[in-house]
Amino acid sequence: MPEPLWTPDAERVSATEILRFCKYLKDREGVSLNTGAQLRDWAEQDHAAFWDALWDFCGVIGDKGDGPV
Repeated sequence: MPEPLWTPDAERVSATEILRFCKYLKDREGVSLNTGAQLRDWAEQDHAAFWDALWDFCGVIGDKGDGPV
């Protein structure tokens, strides 16, 4: 596998929106997610909680409804 052209430093990684969302989920849902892969796996396991949390995290204005995710 070829070497990446660029790798972000730890400070830049820790400032990403994905990790900010993971921290939000830890406070809100009690799940400990430290990588994008862990977030994806959790989202696949609990669709409803993922989309509900993402809606709130992003500040979407509207009616979530009560239908299926």
